Amino acid sequence: ISRVLSFCRGGGGRSVRCTWRGSTFAILAILSRLDFCNGLFYKLPAYQIKRLQKVQNDCVRFLYGKRIKHFDRITPFLKEAHFLPVKERIRFKIALLVFKSLNNEVPDYLRQHLQMKTEPIHSLRTED
Repeated sequence: ISRVLSFCRGGGGRSVRCTWRGSTFAILAILSRLDFCNGLFYKLPAYQIKRLQKVQNDCVRFLYGKRIKHFDRITPFLKEAHFLPVKERIRFKIALLVFKSLNNEVPDYLRQHLQMKTEPIHSLRTED
């Protein structure tokens, strides 16, 4: 997480000046960093997820520019940009990976780590 945050700040916490086109690509690079292997973030504590969410919110504020005032809610703009909040995005990516592996759309080395359980874990009373 610290690497993502330092990448977003442009290194040592100083702001980065760049052109509109360059800054848009920088924002897209930040968002792709947030998305890369985010299934590993599943068990992160809430304060770490909150930090990542702040990075995503700042990216959206930058992309929309003056349309978003400082105290405006960010959720409508996240929806307009078709972004899920970080926590839901992590869950979605895990669910997508499981779905693809069940439908043989992932490489074998990933599929081998998932096992389907066909028997119920607990017996039901009606079976007695």
